[in-house]
Amino acid sequence: MSDYDDDSDWVTSGSEAGLGVKESRKTASISEDDATDEDLSRWEQFQAHDAEAHQIAKEILKAFSSQSSRHGDGDGDDDDDNVVSNALCVIQEESHKVAASFKPTPSQINILVRFSNALRRRSEDTGDTGHANSEFLGEATDAAALAILALSPAQPESLEQLDALSVMLAAKSRWVSGSGQERMHRINRAIDATARAVDLTTSGDPNEVVRLQSLSKLYESRYNLSNGSNPEDIDVAISSLQTILRNHPKLDGATAEILNNEISCLRLRRGDYSAVPSVFEVPYEDLGKTPLVLDHVPPHRFRFLDCKAYVEEKALRILDFKALPERRYAAVSYVWKGLGKDDTSGDPHPDLKVKGAEAADPMSPAVLRTICLASLSLECDMIWLDQVSIIQTNPSDASWQIKNMYRIYSACKACLVLPGGLRRLPGLAEQTSWIQRAWTLQEAVAPPRVYCIFQWPWGEAVQLQAHFSVIITDIETGMSGMAGLKNLLSGSLVCMSLLSTDTKIKGLGVQPINIFTNAEGVRSSVEALLGALNHDNKAIRAGAIWRSALMRTSSRPVDMIFSIMGLLGVMLEPSSFDKDDRIHATIEFARLLLAKGEAARWLGISLQLEPNRYMSTLPVMPETSVGGGAYIRTPEGLKEATQLVGSSWWWLKGAPRGSMDEEGYFRFKGRAVPVIKIAQGDSEITPVQTVLHGDSIPQPEAKYIRSWSEQMWALRPDLESGTSPDVHWVVVIGRKQQYLDGTYGLLQSNANTVVMFLEEHAPNRWNNVEYGLIEDTIVLDWKHKEFQVGGPEPIPPRR
Repeated sequence: MSDYDDDSDWVTSGSEAGLGVKESRKTASISEDDATDEDLSRWEQFQAHDAEAHQIAKEILKAFSSQSSRHGDGDGDDDDDNVVSNALCVIQEESHKVAASFKPTPSQINILVRFSNALRRRSEDTGDTGHANSEFLGEATDAAALAILALSPAQPESLEQLDALSVMLAAKSRWVSGSGQERMHRINRAIDATARAVDLTTSGDPNEVVRLQSLSKLYESRYNLSNGSNPEDIDVAISSLQTILRNHPKLDGATAEILNNEISCLRLRRGDYSAVPSVFEVPYEDLGKTPLVLDHVPPHRFRFLDCKAYVEEKALRILDFKALPERRYAAVSYVWKGLGKDDTSGDPHPDLKVKGAEAADPMSPAVLRTICLASLSLECDMIWLDQVSIIQTNPSDASWQIKNMYRIYSACKACLVLPGGLRRLPGLAEQTSWIQRAWTLQEAVAPPRVYCIFQWPWGEAVQLQAHFSVIITDIETGMSGMAGLKNLLSGSLVCMSLLSTDTKIKGLGVQPINIFTNAEGVRSSVEALLGALNHDNKAIRAGAIWRSALMRTSSRPVDMIFSIMGLLGVMLEPSSFDKDDRIHATIEFARLLLAKGEAARWLGISLQLEPNRYMSTLPVMPETSVGGGAYIRTPEGLKEATQLVGSSWWWLKGAPRGSMDEEGYFRFKGRAVPVIKIAQGDSEITPVQTVLHGDSIPQPEAKYIRSWSEQMWALRPDLESGTSPDVHWVVVIGRKQQYLDGTYGLLQSNANTVVMFLEEHAPNRWNNVEYGLIEDTIVLDWKHKEFQVGGPEPIPPRR
């Protein structure tokens, strides 16, 4: 691609300019940002697959015409709503009528397979992880079962349909809404489908590996669903993986290592403590007597705390893996400096300290037990906890772990958030600094599931009700509970009432959730994090990540970049940067993002903060600290970042692409026009030509725009060739788009075009003065211009 790509030009292109702008273009035409397949909205994708399913259903009704008259032909408006269910009824009646001799024609089989695939794709489009709609999933599984019945085992489509049926049945077995018996029935059907697929697969076929892995997972799921009452299921799960190793001796070393990890974890799940080597162990009765010293464990390995051994009061055991055991552990997110000690816990052990982690609060044995219980309830036998999973005294191991941090959190089965730290659990109404710490952003966004643990005295099955529910699960009755992070964050933005299914508990009224925010109700940090959690669209998510990072801090300035690099898909070498060298790490990070074709999603993340003096496309950064919140230095002193950033419930559509040099200057082009500042109180604009040339040429009528600081600017396209210091430029960087997820209503505004006001501090070197929001139609006749924006001050020498 070229050095820059004019992604910012989201307004309609054309040759009309000035007074020639056509009436039909009074409203700017906005195109899709980053018009790629991956940014196609889930709703649009669902609609396409739904339409496909309805169309093929009509083909089914015509293909099986002997039965379709009873169910309509699908051509009428009334028939269209029920055309999928009618098509399924037609096939089911046909298959029942002829029982085992159900032999559709090749043409009918082809349509039936296409119908099954379309219904499966439609079901996959529902929910965050797919298959979340009961009706759609039921129709998809019915169609797959009928396709399998129609196909002969020798046909390759038969294996595809068996695989699909197994995946869908396994998905439905995970629904908590069904009874235990129903869920077990679905698992058994999934096992049967996968076992049949394995039997039809030729030994040595690469697909055998995937199917045997699936079979192993299903038997383990059945073991978990039976609460461990069928230990032979674990034996079969292990045997399936051993079959892979036996039948595929030429597997690459990494895959073989993963399979051996799985076998070890299955043995651990069954209670075999010797299954995974322990590289560090302290008997339970000796905990807290001396600091935990992990200096001599092998570096550059993945280490986890054994939950069962700890909960059963045997020992604190650290387990060691060469390869990451994906989905086998829960990762823990917490703040190193949290709430004070809870003297009422009743735990006889003193707090646990780790050598090299003296800057962190000690760990409460009682809190660690709660974490382990929560992990075990999620069917995770291990937790990843940085204080004991990283060798705190070994910089090389710390650097290796930082490079793998995104993998660690994205590969966990779930993340457990401890907002108050590891000394005690907070109540929902208590304020914490968790959302203001750098690393907790990645820890919240990367994992597949995230739960928050807090003090909870009200027992099991309590919900906080609003236009969504926050279901609180009991961990230790009368002591602790947990809830999904995303809904809990949303609940902190609205008033929610407590309801309980326990008839002994009366209505508890409105429950304040201040655990992520403060009593004054500053919501920017919560809104920014929800923007990253609620959206799969790459553009929306990246902007939210940058904005959320802006309201966070860390004891090491460079961690402000290291903590988000995995989320945005660019990896830096941590050992290449001094711990205080945030500016060079930021510039290198932005350079790599732009070099791989990404847009400058950091632009406009705060419209009201002062620009950074070294890299003015970014705002000023919060001051770093070991604990506490993120604060920004202002002329009036330190102020909390969340109070200064402004609204976070939007994203920048059409951010520009370009390149960046080593001094942090962003090179891009966009629609732009010269402007001059109007002094406060001036009734008219001083003629710039008179100032520059000493004449008195009449000025054209000027248009005015207002920047975020309420400064008035006059648009002066007649000064494009001017070089006066009085002349600034304003350039379009995108369009403000509100998040639409149901938390807030839609706010209407005509001023949605985001612009940046620039001054030239050196030849062809510009710096951002401030931002503004203007009406879309104002920019229609602006011409394109290239800028290099950075500075204005030179970056400090590299440390």
